[in-house]
Amino acid sequence: MSDIECPYCGEDCGMPDEDSGEGELQEWECHNCNKNFVYYCQYSVDYYSNKAPCLNGGKHEWESICGAPAEFFENKYRCKYCDEEETILPGDKDV
Repeated sequence: MSDIECPYCGEDCGMPDEDSGEGELQEWECHNCNKNFVYYCQYSVDYYSNKAPCLNGGKHEWESICGAPAEFFENKYRCKYCDEEETILPGDKDV
């Protein structure tokens, strides 16, 4: 998130204490020039890509899953690349 900038003097006015609904106009007063202005909140989506060798003929790289209750997560693993989950008993596969 970025801080609100006063459209009159360009001063950094900080961020509001409460969440604003997307596209809803809110009123704000600049602490520097004391002028009132409106702002609205806009959310954006960013995408990130990572290699996943296991989806291209490579092996999964399993990492144990931890959580509570511990019995539920015993022998549970998740691939660090593709997030596939599997129960792997000792001696079944390379972990």
